[in-house]
Amino acid sequence: MPSILRFTTHNATRLRGGLFSLDCIHPTTIGYGLIAEEFLRAMQTAGVAGADPLRLDWPDIIIHDTLIQAPPVLWDDILTAAEHNAALWDTLLSFMT
Repeated sequence: MPSILRFTTHNATRLRGGLFSLDCIHPTTIGYGLIAEEFLRAMQTAGVAGADPLRLDWPDIIIHDTLIQAPPVLWDDILTAAEHNAALWDTLLSFMT
């Protein structure tokens, strides 16, 4: 996954990413907001009444994205350990699926 999409932190501060959740599959709240915006734009282009991507409340979407507002403190440590220990990574992934 491109690094701009992968959630990366340092000392529980987001450095980049955050469009996909920690499982790297599902969008975050902001990611879903981007999908909704593009969907509404396509519906507006198709002439669907009331489809207006500008009506999305981005400040509200951002404030409700808990991954961005309060990144997990241990995420840096988990990724570092996972990169050095494939067995740990496999164990973590088994909890997410």
